[in-house]
Amino acid sequence: MKRPSRVLLVLCVVLAGCAPTYKRLPVLDALPELKTLVERNDERRFRLWKLPVGEIDGSPYSIVAEETGADRTDVLVVPVHGLVSDRSTWRFVSGHLGETHRLWIPDQLGCGDSDRPSPVAIGESAYSPDASARHLLEALERRNDEAGWPERIFFVGHSLGGAVVLRILGSPELRTAYPRIYARMDSAMLIAPLEFAVNRASETVDEMGRIGGFKLGLGKTMGIFREKVARELVDSAEHPERVLKIDIDRVLQAFGGKSARLSTQAIIRQAVPFIEGRPDWDAIDRLVAEYANVQVPVLLLWGRHDETLPLSMGYKLLAELPDARLRIVEQGKHSLQAERPRLVSDWIRRFLADRGSGWVPIEAAESSASGLRD
Repeated sequence: MKRPSRVLLVLCVVLAGCAPTYKRLPVLDALPELKTLVERNDERRFRLWKLPVGEIDGSPYSIVAEETGADRTDVLVVPVHGLVSDRSTWRFVSGHLGETHRLWIPDQLGCGDSDRPSPVAIGESAYSPDASARHLLEALERRNDEAGWPERIFFVGHSLGGAVVLRILGSPELRTAYPRIYARMDSAMLIAPLEFAVNRASETVDEMGRIGGFKLGLGKTMGIFREKVARELVDSAEHPERVLKIDIDRVLQAFGGKSARLSTQAIIRQAVPFIEGRPDWDAIDRLVAEYANVQVPVLLLWGRHDETLPLSMGYKLLAELPDARLRIVEQGKHSLQAERPRLVSDWIRRFLADRGSGWVPIEAAESSASGLRD
């Protein structure tokens, strides 16, 4: 086994002693308005589902989904989380939206409370957006068969979850496999979704996808990994003072053991088709071409100051999706569902009400939504 260099050990000690970011982050109790939203979400929880979506050698693996919100069952809102995340990223939105709508909020395979089958056993492609889309549809169909079918199903995807929803909306194979779900989908919303034509990977994300167990373990022991995650989230936030310790803990949990690390890294590597660090343009072009298959109106919500997936991606998707509208959140960054939950909830309600009929293609989000700021 390789021994760490003396320089690396010295660096670990130095950085471990200069790691104030995480320590000064607030806990949920310090932000009463956010704590109230979480409490509302928890009070409205109906059920925690565990639904099989595949098997290895006869043993099933499952995803977990939380069902919460209003008593009404005619509309089911399905929010899909992004990369290195889980269903808890929607807890503030659910606190608002759950007053009027029922939500079914899944953890994707390899995330949160869902199972983490070995990528070696099932193949890394089982963690791709295509596979995640199929897993969600399979679980949702099982849920509906048991609990009853809603009249409408409304998907909301953030970041990588937006790419998963793009595959749900655009894949002819999935449409054929799950006709009862597609018959109830009449619109969808994407919050800063990952657009497949990405020509390079983020340096931080690329490092997360490649880091080995020894280096990660050393970094976690010295507090370096936690501090780096904390700095990344604080720097990318519109309101750094509202980044919580639990947000960093969620990322750490995604790398919390070998099975968690391997599944998380498989998700990272499978997010966009790359071959040896270069875009696989043939595969990417096939995915992009299927944007034309989207048969429902789509609302794109994007922060103007998004440093993770820039607003230019929103303009590209607006041009390539058959029936889309773009709403831009001034000063907003990447995680609008966490930082602007009231605004996100308002736009979900508005789009559900009329599917964007008569809307202008591009507009500032705050100019016409109720609840301008959270």
